[in-house]
Amino acid sequence: MGAYDFGAIKVSALLNQSTLKTLVVQKQKDYLLAASIPWGVDEFKASYVKSNISTSPQGAGANLLAFGYLHNFSKRTAAYVHYGRIANTGGATFTNNGLTPAGSGTARGIGVGIRHFF
Repeated sequence: MGAYDFGAIKVSALLNQSTLKTLVVQKQKDYLLAASIPWGVDEFKASYVKSNISTSPQGAGANLLAFGYLHNFSKRTAAYVHYGRIANTGGATFTNNGLTPAGSGTARGIGVGIRHFF
């Protein structure tokens, strides 16, 4: 993983490779690109994740696109809203906040809340 803060924007990238050894060995690669833009007491976020299971004959994988907004009331308290959309391919069943779409379906989720650090 790598991240760089340009001042006006912070960008992050990640490459993850994993192997699951069961009856059938599964190899998965995940790619992430993300950006965060501070704007006064506000912060805008966006990310894109692509996952591929290379050992799947159907080309199983998923694409996740997410956007978010955060408003800081103080150093410890903030309100947020975020949206995520995951699209599965090749029979993959990746989830979005625990929501699993049927087959190679698409799931969408919205989150709203308040965060406070104690």
